[in-house]
Amino acid sequence: MPIKKIHPPKASLNAVKIGLPRFTRESEPSLADGALALTAPHRCYALRQSDLLAGRGFEVANATGWRYLVRVGSSFVGVAETADGDEAQPESLAKVDPPTRADFVASLLRRAELWAQAREVLLELRYLRIPAANAAGIWLHADAEDWIYPVELGGKRSTADDSRETHPIAGQEFIADARRLAVKRADDDKVKSVKGDTSIAVRGWFIGLREWLVPRSRSEPPGPKGG
Repeated sequence: MPIKKIHPPKASLNAVKIGLPRFTRESEPSLADGALALTAPHRCYALRQSDLLAGRGFEVANATGWRYLVRVGSSFVGVAETADGDEAQPESLAKVDPPTRADFVASLLRRAELWAQAREVLLELRYLRIPAANAAGIWLHADAEDWIYPVELGGKRSTADDSRETHPIAGQEFIADARRLAVKRADDDKVKSVKGDTSIAVRGWFIGLREWLVPRSRSEPPGPKGG
């Protein structure tokens, strides 16, 4: 079955249209080379470290914004991502990835479309980010299953040459890989924290010893002069 078509809210579309000129001036001049079209809208989600380490996964991921492939003519020139707004802050354009990443994401989306057509369930296109593991991926979601095309894992970005991207991996496998990385990072942070605390304690001990010895040496009466 084809991937489910979803329609982003007008606030998200407006945020991209308003924000893109700023990115055009500051970082991506290529986005000014013609009329821009926003394609392949998909919802962005994030999985918090506390949920990941507690054994939870897709079911508690929080919606954070929307992503779009930005196209000029037949070329993809960027990937725009918005951040959801609230009563105090309207929805805004959060980031724009460069054309090289746009081509890569577009290739993944084409593969996802072909793969989804062979499935017997309707899949929804999403994007999942797991900051605690420096992980992200194209997320194909159905009521009873989840699949991921990895985009980044452990800080290593996937490329078009990565054979793992020819088809998605099971979502729970991706979550398990991310959890292992997050646990390792948390353990490493604890070790660094303990070493830092130990170093501070040792320095404090030496400073205290010095302050105890210096006044003591100054208070001692001078010894007898030699004859």
